[in-house]
Amino acid sequence: MSLTVVPTNKLLRNLTDKTILTRIHSMVQEVLTTYRIASHKLGVGGMSAAGTGAVRYVQYCYQQSTPNIKPIGVFGVDVPLNYERLYRERLLMPLNASIATTPLKKAS
Repeated sequence: MSLTVVPTNKLLRNLTDKTILTRIHSMVQEVLTTYRIASHKLGVGGMSAAGTGAVRYVQYCYQQSTPNIKPIGVFGVDVPLNYERLYRERLLMPLNASIATTPLKKAS
């Protein structure tokens, strides 16, 4: 069984927004209930930024006061895990992009 979730196309929200984690959690609960899958047989993973989301989701699951979903594993392929650096790069990217695309003025 595979559940594919693409919560948002805004990477910063994936890194900082807890609302996305609770939404994913409710979807996973629904799938586990509907298809009668034991919650202790769940593995979570993703590629690139989705792998970051997978790691964050598993952390979220284990941080619950009474975790009812405890994934047995998490994997990521080419995952950016340095959240602080990634956040700063994404935050500054529009500024850097505008600097790079601003035409140079001729010296008088």
